[in-house]
Amino acid sequence: MLLILSSSYFRKREVDPDTIWIGLCEGDKEAIARTKGFFSDYVEDSVRLAMVLGPEEYVEKWIVNSASTVLTMWRKLVKEADVTVLKAKRQQEPRGGENGGFGSTNIPLDGPHRQLQRSKYPW
Repeated sequence: MLLILSSSYFRKREVDPDTIWIGLCEGDKEAIARTKGFFSDYVEDSVRLAMVLGPEEYVEKWIVNSASTVLTMWRKLVKEADVTVLKAKRQQEPRGGENGGFGSTNIPLDGPHRQLQRSKYPW
């Protein structure tokens, strides 16, 4: 599900989502920057109106309200990409190719989301 969300995000920006994942495996700076953009937009778009008791009926609340939420999302996204996009790439390029091939996922699980501007978000 998250992979579909991220793929949609990248396609709207006319970027092939598969190249983002391959780029992340290879340490491509543009892929990392685009992934940071995805997470930043995801967090910013997570503000929703929530019903409250009191003088105001609704207040804006962050749905994504902690770094651990983003970390969990990143790990799930890596897992989804590993069994889809990267699995297909590993089948095309077994171990031993350029950059060691795609024999295993070498995307760090603490990922690009860690470099988001902390001051912008509630955690």
